[in-house]
Amino acid sequence: MDKIFCYIDFRNPTWEVKELMTYRQRINLNDIAEEAGVSVTTVSLVLNGKAANTRIAEDTQKKVRDIAAQLGYEKKSSIFPVSPDQPYRIGIFCSMNDYIFPNLPINRFIKSLEDYKNYASHPFEYVLHPYIINKLCDKESFLSKQYYDGAVITTTGEMDNHFLLSRHKNIPIVMYNRLVAGYSCVLLDDYETGKNAAKVLRNHDHSHYGVIIPEEINESISHRYTGFSDDLIGHGISKNNIFIAYRPKNGNGGYEAMKELLTKSSRITGIFVLNDLMTSGVLTCLKEQHIRIPESMEILSFGDSVASRLSPSVTSFSVPTELICRDFITILIDEIKSGRSSEVYRKYPALCNYRESCPK
Repeated sequence: MDKIFCYIDFRNPTWEVKELMTYRQRINLNDIAEEAGVSVTTVSLVLNGKAANTRIAEDTQKKVRDIAAQLGYEKKSSIFPVSPDQPYRIGIFCSMNDYIFPNLPINRFIKSLEDYKNYASHPFEYVLHPYIINKLCDKESFLSKQYYDGAVITTTGEMDNHFLLSRHKNIPIVMYNRLVAGYSCVLLDDYETGKNAAKVLRNHDHSHYGVIIPEEINESISHRYTGFSDDLIGHGISKNNIFIAYRPKNGNGGYEAMKELLTKSSRITGIFVLNDLMTSGVLTCLKEQHIRIPESMEILSFGDSVASRLSPSVTSFSVPTELICRDFITILIDEIKSGRSSEVYRKYPALCNYRESCPK
């Protein structure tokens, strides 16, 4: 059976679909057994050269071998194929929420994959496999050796994490910026990122702070906020001087959240926006209120999707995508070679990009 996938050239800034490719599903023992009308055990014995001491008829053995050849069956030496000659097939499972901005982490992630191909210890090819957050279970059949030798999964929701915890692992999987027990994970230290954001604003002697949080809250966002508030409170800032607004993760959400914060306190002079897709609305609101940036209000954001192209440009914390990419590809290739999960756990701090909204 043939599966059709879209191949997108992410190095092309127009994001055009370049071509369609046919990705042929690997034939397994079940397919051969069904075609031959015999059990999977019989097929396994025949193709592994163990039928001589059984009562499997010569005609049946020949039939199984012939059908296997006709279907293009390739015998593999282990549950995680480790051919020394062929590139590893890696599935990149990611949410396709936004492909508007070329600086989104997933796009930088794809570029990093391309750059790292020249340095990896084993050649690899990858297919970008989109899924809807909290519906990763719909892609379960693709998380198998029939399609891939290994996989990287990004941006999972809570239901996706529960799905991964409950399923049988038959290929190595590395989680990108998500922590799931039993899997190797390479991720951002969100708690430390929140603390570092607080330190940047705290060093500028603010006394009242605003935090804008996406309504679509997840574990990473929660840790980011906790680190921010813990640092401020630990340095003598009253919890009553930290104001919060929740809104949707877009420009309009940022606008409404900023309006809410201004009604809560006129003394707020430092803002931490936990997703930079909201920052355009924040700036619009402040301009309408004739509040000068950074003279009267300093702004930090997390993420570097649009922050550098706004006016004024926004100081932001960004994921060190290149370092994380290098690490998880190295881990995944090692796990494919060994045929087992190593459950490696690594964290990286976010990088602060100082710009006009909050100078260094």
